[in-house]
Amino acid sequence: MKVYLLYVLLLCLQQLSVYSLDHVCDFTKESNMRGTSNKKICEINAKPFDLITFKCPKKFGPKCFSSVSLSDDINNPNKLEAPMNQVLYGSIVYGDSVLISPVVPRNTTFYCFCNIESKISKETKNVVPKSEKKQEKEEEEEEEEEEVIEEPEEINEDAQRALDRVKKGRSVKYSEKTKPKESVVQEELIEEEEAQEQTQGKSRISKIGIMKVVVSSSPNKIKGCDFGSTFSDYFTKPFPLEKHGGSRVCKIEANPGEFVGFKCIYDSEGSIEPKNCFEKVYHNNTEKNLKDIMPGYISYNNGQNAHYAFYIRLPHFIQSSYTIQCKCRSTQSEFDNYIFELDVTGGESDIIENSFKH
Repeated sequence: MKVYLLYVLLLCLQQLSVYSLDHVCDFTKESNMRGTSNKKICEINAKPFDLITFKCPKKFGPKCFSSVSLSDDINNPNKLEAPMNQVLYGSIVYGDSVLISPVVPRNTTFYCFCNIESKISKETKNVVPKSEKKQEKEEEEEEEEEEVIEEPEEINEDAQRALDRVKKGRSVKYSEKTKPKESVVQEELIEEEEAQEQTQGKSRISKIGIMKVVVSSSPNKIKGCDFGSTFSDYFTKPFPLEKHGGSRVCKIEANPGEFVGFKCIYDSEGSIEPKNCFEKVYHNNTEKNLKDIMPGYISYNNGQNAHYAFYIRLPHFIQSSYTIQCKCRSTQSEFDNYIFELDVTGGESDIIENSFKH
């Protein structure tokens, strides 16, 4: 039995390693200031379900990734701004990272912009007395306190845990090595203190960082429910509002190893129950941890945020058949209490069955 479980685990890891990549555009590095051009371009060629991270000390234009630009016009960055859920429907945003939707009907390009500043440019060497150096340091610390520096986009604890699960559950391959997270403000203070010992004249150099993301198409639909839609390019079962002839329970049947998902009707005040679907689910009308009844699954979500889609890859071996549910909640009665019901058949996936035949 142990050998069997190990085989299933290795099979899952092998599938994930070829399925998706992680990409990072890091504009916090001093190396971005090299060269004479006033632009630094980071281009990413991504495919559906890749994870993209945008590291920027000071964004301008769209607040990537809740919204992005469809144009590279840095003089008018908000001209073609659009919500991520409109540009790549079904994607999941985690603050400064986005998990691209598994379904992309057509090749899609979008942009994010960053204001980059060098710390200090060296001009003349001179020995600064310790008393003056200390006074200058205190003055610069006061200036830093007054200077407005845009903080990274806030990400709640649930979304951060969800992002950590995504990274942990995948065979992560970075398209660029990244340094450990550091405070941008603290980094500037340290470098300025070091430079003070050998400079008097100081100036800042600015550049514009442009992240260009090209996502290749993958038109295959995800088995699942798209609540509030009469037609869907993304999920196999569009699910109209009840007033248009539908019900409030969308049922999907799935087998071991399959990938399924759903998306709630958009509501800026909407939520999901149980919180962190599919980490928690309703089973026999009781809230339960899914790992207790169906270990080995991999889920993708934004914690409690119902703006984005919810996905799950079922384990390749499921001991028994189960019916689990998650519920979309809304402040508007016509959008409220729409239920995603997943009927899972117990047994082995086709991949495992076919593997043992050889």
